Amino acid sequence: MEEVYSYLLSQIAEERGDTTPGRDSLRDTIGKFLQNAGAEVAYGVPLGTDKGGTERSVFDIVASEGDQLRIVEVTNAVSQSYLDKMQGRLNTLRESDVHGKLYLGIDALNQFDIISGTLRSRVKELMTNEGLGVILADELLMVICDSYDQLLLDEMPTFFFLNW
Repeated sequence: MEEVYSYLLSQIAEERGDTTPGRDSLRDTIGKFLQNAGAEVAYGVPLGTDKGGTERSVFDIVASEGDQLRIVEVTNAVSQSYLDKMQGRLNTLRESDVHGKLYLGIDALNQFDIISGTLRSRVKELMTNEGLGVILADELLMVICDSYDQLLLDEMPTFFFLNW
């Protein structure tokens, strides 16, 4: 499995060259994949409340399919401060009456930023202890990882291939 996935990533990198998708492009790509999978997709959706009950956080994508709700925050660069923001988003959802899973949506070619190096342990903690998911996306492929083991390909993640 790892060899096939590595091959797909190398093909994506070769086709893409030096270009990388912007945040909005990546958001639209993830939304299209989720729609093609049968979900109702909305962008820029306010959800949850703070402890005072007045503020609502705006999330990049909210996709519902049956009783499953995927809430996606998209970024093209992951940093420690962005992961802290994701912790805040998880807390907001936990304190609200919204029952869905929060995902970090990133460019598929940036996955190595979160599975190795200094961000690895924080991503592992958020996925293992806080329930964060990760979506790795490109215009041709989307991989949904509901657990850290799926992110490392120790377990099978969900693959979507684009059928335009």
